[in-house]
Formats: sequence, C-alpha cells, structure tokens
Amino acid sequence: MVQTGQALASIDPTAYQLQLTETEGQLAHDQAQLTEVQFAKSTTPLRAFEAKIAQIEGNLKTDQAKVDDAKRRLAYTQIVSPITGVAGLLRIDPGNIVHPGDSIVLINQLQPISVVFNLAEDQLPKVLAALKDGASLPVEAWDRTLKRRFATGQLTGVDNQVDQVTGTVKLKAMFENKDHALFPNQFVNVRLALRAE
Repeated sequence: MVQTGQALASIDPTAYQLQLTETEGQLAHDQAQLTEVQFAKSTTPLRAFEAKIAQIEGNLKTDQAKVDDAKRRLAYTQIVSPITGVAGLLRIDPGNIVHPGDSIVLINQLQPISVVFNLAEDQLPKVLAALKDGASLPVEAWDRTLKRRFATGQLTGVDNQVDQVTGTVKLKAMFENKDHALFPNQFVNVRLALRAE
C-alpha cells in the first residue's frame, strides 16, 4: 500500500541542482545590477536611466522564469504516488535509465474501487428511466460461479454510446471495498437491481 505523496523513486538530482544554482546566481547578479543603477540615478541622464532600468527588469523576469523552471525540473527528481492505492511490481530497477513516458510502477486505487460492465442496449431505457427518477441503483459483484457475492455498490455512470459491434453499453459502479474483496482487473459477474424484489 502507498499513500498520496509517498516517495516511490528518485532520479539523480545533481544536474538539476547545478542548473538551479546557476540560475539563482544570475538572478542575484541582475538584482545587484538593478540596485547599482538605481543608486547611480542622479548621475545618469533620465532617458538612459529609464532604458537601463527597463532592460534590467526584463532580465530579472527572464531570470525568475529560469529559476522557476529549474525548481520545477528539480522537483521532478522525486517520484511520488499521485493516489493512495496498491503498488504493483517495479517496472525498472535501480540504476536503469528512465526516459520520458517510461512507467516505473503501476498504482491502482482499491478503496473505493470501480467495476465497469456491459449492459444489453435493450435494457438501457429501464436504467436511464430509473436514474432520471432519482433512483439509487444497487450493483452486486459476484464470483465466476455466482455462488459468492464479493461486494455491493452503487451505479455511478452510464457511457454515452452503444458499442455497435456488441450491442451493449458500458456502465460503471463504485464499491467501498473495505475488505479488499475486489482487485483491479478481477473478473466478476454483476447484478444490477432496477427494483426491489
């Protein structure tokens, strides 16, 4: 289990730290130059003074943008979990070179967990009518043999199109999954109740 914000991996920050130090140095240099020019205001013609101030202020904005970018890049050297969930097997090993787009580890949320299932398009009008009336539709997740009920949840969404090949529409249900009975990509049979039996 990993928590939101928990460190998962780190990338060597040395090059990014050096870049940040360099850009902060340039910013400090230009700030000092601005102070120096402002101090010499009385001995400088007004137009030349204003032009020099505008140039330095432009440099300061550029410097600040470079510092901000260097800080952003340095922050990316710490890979943290974006969600609370269960981490899968590592997809890289320490020492590997990681490229943009490489996946380090897959994290799946378990609580709550969603189940996406298909419903025959002929049944769709009944579901939509119940939802329109404000009904809260219970959904049950069962094992392959329909002998063990894993969990009971609620219908939370209906896709916006029918699959023309299968004649079905996707629906989504959410389950609290406090006992972790449901697991990502697990096969389950689903029962959707439209009315009390």
